Amino acid sequence: MQTGNMMTSNPIRRLTVSLLLFYIATLAIAGQGQSVPHHNVCPAAAANDDATSSSCQDPLLVRGGGSASDDESKISDFLSQKDVRMEKFHVHGWRWHTMSLVRDAGRLKMLAQRSSAKDDCPPIKQAVDYVVGFNMKGLHKIEADLFFPWMRKKLTAVDQTDLAQAFGSVMDQLENDRKKVAKLGESIQRQVSLLCDESKAPVLRTDAVIGIARDAEELETVARTMMETENSLLVPSVAQVVPEGEQKSFNNKVLRNLGILDSRLHLVGMHEAVWESNITEEKEMFKKAIPSIPQRLIPRWKRNLYIPRTNVLDV
Repeated sequence: MQTGNMMTSNPIRRLTVSLLLFYIATLAIAGQGQSVPHHNVCPAAAANDDATSSSCQDPLLVRGGGSASDDESKISDFLSQKDVRMEKFHVHGWRWHTMSLVRDAGRLKMLAQRSSAKDDCPPIKQAVDYVVGFNMKGLHKIEADLFFPWMRKKLTAVDQTDLAQAFGSVMDQLENDRKKVAKLGESIQRQVSLLCDESKAPVLRTDAVIGIARDAEELETVARTMMETENSLLVPSVAQVVPEGEQKSFNNKVLRNLGILDSRLHLVGMHEAVWESNITEEKEMFKKAIPSIPQRLIPRWKRNLYIPRTNVLDV
């Protein structure tokens, strides 16, 4: 009986240890930061709930009104006067998640471009389920529910009215682009349903494959534009405006929302995107952010979890 109990407990113990290790890994992506007191850049508002002035606005209500080029110039001018270092930014999981979506959209495009309607439903459906149903939706859930509202609140709370409005305009454009990406994802899902419907005419199923390739290409382009705007304007601004400890605390919240089990797949996808980019600085930041134990587990998660869901995307 003792032997039987030991044999039963070992798999449970291994699973428990694995989950605990990954929980540590997800927290480590954010860095070991502590929650810090909220830094109110508009003290008058704290003293008087009704305080209103040109420099004390409700950050969630700030919307931009200038042209995109003017807004970007204002933010660039602001950053040029600051000591901006990437070491001060601590929400890298979001950056790498966006990078992985750009990569996956490009791979989906290539899969559709080399496919035809005949017998191509299973691989394309599997690819769409992962790229749109898992990766894109996971990223958009975080952005819509947590990250974009948080970033808008922090950046539009600066005490320069024109700069706050510039940040508001850039956030407006990002949110519009995210909605456009979501609609492209929905279109891709509708077309894969048409592709897999054998009752439909062959010409319609062929058109569906062409449509998937077209929409995936546009999705890749829009997501890449978003990534470039985020990296050039918003990431350094967050690093400058938001205290590091508060960034780390918020990133812990993001990771908890993403979920421990799904995070394993997302982490592998981030790793693949970073290494495929061949950007030395990104690789070094990844190595620094992720502890050695989960880094050693990435190949196992890739082999057991990631490849079975994404192998159809490999050229």
